[in-house]
Amino acid sequence: AVVSTQSTGELREVELKTVADLHKLVYTEQCMLEAMRMGPAITRGQRIYKVPKVGEENAGSLCGFRIPEKTVTMIFSEYLQHMNPQNWPNPDTFDPDRWAKDKPRPAPFSYVPFWTGPRVCIAKHVAMMLMKLTLSMIAKNFDIKQDFEAGEKPRVDQNVAPLKILGKITAFIQPVSAA
Repeated sequence: AVVSTQSTGELREVELKTVADLHKLVYTEQCMLEAMRMGPAITRGQRIYKVPKVGEENAGSLCGFRIPEKTVTMIFSEYLQHMNPQNWPNPDTFDPDRWAKDKPRPAPFSYVPFWTGPRVCIAKHVAMMLMKLTLSMIAKNFDIKQDFEAGEKPRVDQNVAPLKILGKITAFIQPVSAA
């Protein structure tokens, strides 16, 4: 409830007249980053890794595992990567404050909602901008209250693509009163 109140307050208070105004939605962006960490749009990824040759740095190894000199195709779970307790303290807790400017950035490749490196999504900044605009419009016009079934938080079934939410989520949407 505290997160919802803080993010809704920010979305309703900030007047979006220019693109520069989107940068004022600091807490909203933290909430978006955390939501993408806990529920990534893509559950699995595939990368080709060329194992370094003898004489090169990290020759014949990948993440500490000995691998013959060849190209290896790796398939990994973005969801499991984003929920790894080695990279994320209390990974099952929705904590937008982990994205605050004074907090350390996540380890490289531990957070990849838009991928990274040469395959990074070229529209990631547009996507972030559109999410902020959409959330702002919704927050300015509607009150949304959620209720989890029997007090149980929703869980994610990461074995399907796209992610499937397990458990019932009820949302009550009503226009903002003109008080």
